[in-house]
Amino acid sequence: MQAGTLEVGRGAELADQAGRSLDEIAETARATKEASMEIAGAVSAIQEATGGVVAATDAIGGIATKTRRASNRMSSTSDTVISAAESIGAVAEENSAAFEEVSAATAEMSVQTAGLVSSVAVLSDMSADLRRVLAKFALGEEVSSAPASLPDRTEWRRRVA
Repeated sequence: MQAGTLEVGRGAELADQAGRSLDEIAETARATKEASMEIAGAVSAIQEATGGVVAATDAIGGIATKTRRASNRMSSTSDTVISAAESIGAVAEENSAAFEEVSAATAEMSVQTAGLVSSVAVLSDMSADLRRVLAKFALGEEVSSAPASLPDRTEWRRRVA
């Protein structure tokens, strides 16, 4: 059961990691959008002022570098998210199997406990009957047959079943 708890903890950690990765993807997408908007502004500036071509080219180069970095981060983050999702799926399968095993073991233990309780009750009755019979022997009384309260073998078997 402790292993199942550890697996659940590991799954929660992986889910948290996946959430952080998704936040990174969102940030990267926002950065990419901003970069795209900056590129559009730079292109407009080039069309309006041919004198600033060199400065605009430098700005576009910087933006392209940002976009490439953002794209690389997005690709890396996507791989991380895919890996985390696969790990979460594996942990979920393992947890499911562990819970099924615990459930089956619990059901079996419940059946065995019920049988044990029944057997203890029968043994208790038999012990009380035996004490009564032995008490008669100790007192020197004559025992002509089994006491009326002492069940026969068929009755004991029925109680145990």
